[in-house]
Order: sequence, then C-alpha cells, then structure tokens
Amino acid sequence: MRSMTRKTAAPTEVTRELVAAWEQRRPALKALNDATLDKPRGYAIQAERCIELCGGAEEFKKVARFWKDCVKWIRGITIEYDHASKSYRFIEVERHLTHRHEQVQRSLERRARREWQGLGVIRDEDMSDHQRRIRMLAMDQLSGVAGKIEASREHHRIALAAPETLPRVK
Repeated sequence: MRSMTRKTAAPTEVTRELVAAWEQRRPALKALNDATLDKPRGYAIQAERCIELCGGAEEFKKVARFWKDCVKWIRGITIEYDHASKSYRFIEVERHLTHRHEQVQRSLERRARREWQGLGVIRDEDMSDHQRRIRMLAMDQLSGVAGKIEASREHHRIALAAPETLPRVK
C-alpha cells in the first residue's frame, strides 16, 4: 500500500531522458513532439492535425497526456484545448497567470464547498460518535480550505488590478 505522502506529493519531473524513453515506446508521441516541440507560445494546432500525426484518434488519446507533459516540462508551456477552434493552444504567460489561474481557483473552491456540503447532509443517526467527530473535523478543514482559496482569489484579483501591491522580486 502506498503512503498518503506519495499520493499527494509533487509529480515526478519529466526529463529529456524520460521523454526519449516514452518516444521509443510510443512512435505517435515522437511524431507529435517532432511537429510541435519547437513551437512558440500562442501556437495552435488543430485537433485533426494531431490525430493525423498520431495515425488515428485512438492513438492520439493514448499519447495526448504524455505530449502535454513533454511540452510543459521541456518548454515550460501549458497546452489548453480551445473548443471554439477545435485546436490545442500553447498558452501565453499572461493567460496562464490571469484566466487559467482564476479558473483553477474557482474549481478548487467549488470542489471544497461541494464536499463540505456532502458531509453536512449525512444523517447523524447513520454514524457512530467517532464518525461524527471525524465528519466535523473534515468539514472544519474543508471550510478553512475554501476560505483560503477565496482569499487567495481576492488577493490575485487585487494584484492584477494594482501591480504595486505585489512584493518586489530582487
């Protein structure tokens, strides 16, 4: 059995050696990397083209996660799918720091509040005293997490509006 620390630890860093091993096992990944790894931020590639490079939709589904990890770790660029244009976009720094950050924070807050609510509706008669205490501890922690995320979002909003509020980086 794995420990909790391993499950919640930071993901393993993707190195060029690891990418080479992945590409050796997955030729479709190599084709996709060869076509896109040197592209700049803002570049968009049609989903159809990705499927074509991989040799089919099934193969693309198998390597898409690896491709996104390769671009993220080697180039430092996050890939987002754009539904309107049906393409994958290498997002710009500005978008990553503003729009994407806000989306992630909102999602995390919603998830914490939903879980808190789910714990709250469990009937007391369905639980032992010990389980009720565990539930209250978990609800308290989730409430704190949601509050911290909300505060973080507000600080981020203020920092975007008034950059002088940010500490100087030397």
